[in-house]
Amino acid sequence: MAAKPHAPRLPSGDVLIGRGDRVVSVAFVKIHVYALGLYVESAGCRAALLPRFAGQSHDELLAVGPEFFAQFVGGSFKKTFRLVFCRALPKNKLVKGFEDAFKSRCDAEHKADADRVLDALVPDIGVAEDDVLTIQLEADTKTLSISFHSAATQAEDNRLTMESGGEGGCWTAFQRIFFDDDTPVPTIRHGAIADLPDVLAGEGNTAGESRGALTRQPTAMQIEAAVDRGLSHVQRKQMTWSEFAGRDDGGDITRGLLLQLQKGKSPGDKKSPLRSPKWGGGGGSGGAAVTSAELQLKNRELAQNIAVLEAEKDKLVKNLSREASERARVLPVLVVALFLLVELVCGVLGSDPAARWEAAMRHSLLAAGAAALPKLIDRVILVGEHAKTKSE
Repeated sequence: MAAKPHAPRLPSGDVLIGRGDRVVSVAFVKIHVYALGLYVESAGCRAALLPRFAGQSHDELLAVGPEFFAQFVGGSFKKTFRLVFCRALPKNKLVKGFEDAFKSRCDAEHKADADRVLDALVPDIGVAEDDVLTIQLEADTKTLSISFHSAATQAEDNRLTMESGGEGGCWTAFQRIFFDDDTPVPTIRHGAIADLPDVLAGEGNTAGESRGALTRQPTAMQIEAAVDRGLSHVQRKQMTWSEFAGRDDGGDITRGLLLQLQKGKSPGDKKSPLRSPKWGGGGGSGGAAVTSAELQLKNRELAQNIAVLEAEKDKLVKNLSREASERARVLPVLVVALFLLVELVCGVLGSDPAARWEAAMRHSLLAAGAAALPKLIDRVILVGEHAKTKSE
């Protein structure tokens, strides 16, 4: 299932620092429940974490482990958890998924508050795909608010605002679901802070704010943020191999991707083939030219798309080769078996002992040939594939 998008910034100005998916396994099938995006108020976040964690990378923050996450969870800055649901689910299943992890982290005096939070998380009718649940934790370390956005009606439901602070309060307990060492969602614990080092360094995740974009490889979060801002003209939808490769235009994979990118070029623009669209709220008739940092993000996404397509192509070629090999083995064996059956019948019915002996010899030779034929066919196919690979 394709990842659900998260905007690089909220209307409040809070910035996206990471994301992660909640996936459960049922009978060997992985089911995506929701995609979580974590936002922080950048100035408050830097004030709380810079004195101890300045200059540390994502891997270094994870290596520090409990010390970092304890300071992050307890930090007096606003945090917003945005959950985009990947499928329709009833309320009781979603609440049950949160209940044990949430209430076990609340003190006894906050159990009633925990019940109010759980009841407010989901409407009684449950959720549909692309519905959005937002849990906002204010910088005062005690105020928690919950809102729900319906994808079908576009209605916004402010379901709860309450105070429940302290070490065992709901404000802290909700964060600990995702950031404790024994979290039930370790992938979210890892991914939800992927871009936090950029925020601590004063580098937002919009193109003009990323001071280190030219010297660092962009993270997955930065690439996704760039795509969400409209820097990519590649259609993020299901397409056939030939459509994605641009076969209708007579091109290959790379040419097809470049043609799709150039569809966003202004008709009168002859000098700059790649231009970004207008930024939200901006005026003018055309967008600003793509910067080097943005072009790096585009190139990274193109490389990832090409790698995926190449892997799919190799898999298809391998499957076709296997099927051809199986057909080549089975067909001659069936022909030989039919011939043996005819020979056997003729030999049994024949009255001449010499004729029966001659038929038996033919049977033995044919049987030996039938046994060796599949191996011979495999050898021919292997030699052909080796010659083809060598020529390529």
